[in-house]
Amino acid sequence: MHLDVPFGSSVTTFLSPTRLQYFESFRTWHRRLAEATVAADDDIRGTGVADAAGIRGTGATPYMPFPLTRRRFPAPAALLPSPSAAAQQTVHAAVASIPGRQAQLAAVVAAIAPQVDVLHVYLNGYATVPDFLQGKPAVRVARSQDWGDARDNGKFHFLGEAGSYYLTLDDDLAYPADYVRTLLLNIEKYGRRAVVGVHGIVLADPMTHFYANRTVLHFKRALSSDQSVHLLGTGTVAFHRDTLVLTYSDFGEPGMADLWLAIAAKRQGVPLRCIARGPGWLRPLGEAGQPNLYVEFAKAVGDEVQTGLARAHGPWDAAALRSPAASLAGDLLARFSAGALASRGVNASELRELVGPSREFRGAGVR
Repeated sequence: MHLDVPFGSSVTTFLSPTRLQYFESFRTWHRRLAEATVAADDDIRGTGVADAAGIRGTGATPYMPFPLTRRRFPAPAALLPSPSAAAQQTVHAAVASIPGRQAQLAAVVAAIAPQVDVLHVYLNGYATVPDFLQGKPAVRVARSQDWGDARDNGKFHFLGEAGSYYLTLDDDLAYPADYVRTLLLNIEKYGRRAVVGVHGIVLADPMTHFYANRTVLHFKRALSSDQSVHLLGTGTVAFHRDTLVLTYSDFGEPGMADLWLAIAAKRQGVPLRCIARGPGWLRPLGEAGQPNLYVEFAKAVGDEVQTGLARAHGPWDAAALRSPAASLAGDLLARFSAGALASRGVNASELRELVGPSREFRGAGVR
């Protein structure tokens, strides 16, 4: 924060009472950070000199992330964009796991728990709760012995106690240190009007089989710009609770959480956006060829149930991509130039395709 104070004046002489209250609150916050830093330095080196290392050592930092999920210091209500801005925006993530992936689950917990307020874990078939899940107030566990074997639906078991942002995970992915922040930024990029994810699927039209001839934007591969999709893999999904009205009852037969989520979003007219990323930003954990739902249904059991369910809630054609995204795409085209959109990982041409030829824009449409 920088203020140009006229010569001979103090900050108190030209700020309004409301802005002065904000300034004093901001200054108090920094004073407390400095005191914590000095205390850390005294303990570690006995110098009493505040520096960045001391701040890191205490966990105290003047860094203000975006989106701001919790205020670092109180601000006057008159300066907040909305009454809800004063409320803490909590971040919850949820994962379902099977015993054969206990080692991978431990890695997921270690990677994600520091990035969220609460991590929910649904244990399918675990005889006991692993030690790495115990004694952690921010980790909440549900067991199939109490609630039934929910398979992949288990990651949505916790919707009733979820926070403002909700992320769903898989127990066999290596999540990077900036994973949660990146997905939250993408949620806010779209004004909380879209569900975002890293693994996207565009279904075949016409659909002969659910798993046949579809286009997969695989999480392992780079994607140069965001793209609307029919489905998002629920191991890579994030949304704000204002975006989508979702309850556990929206998920029917287990093993098809991706499709149930897509059906709920389609019914409510909420677009699904697969986000841009570099190659290998998200990687699988464990050895290739381990059992998973795709192998089970696409190659072993068959996908007749998924195919019937998808057809019942179709069509899944180009219009199904355009319809929920057209309004959002039009608003983005009206606000930003093609260059500004590209800097945000959004392709103006793709947005124009979503909108169709009926609208003209002063933003990306002409620049």
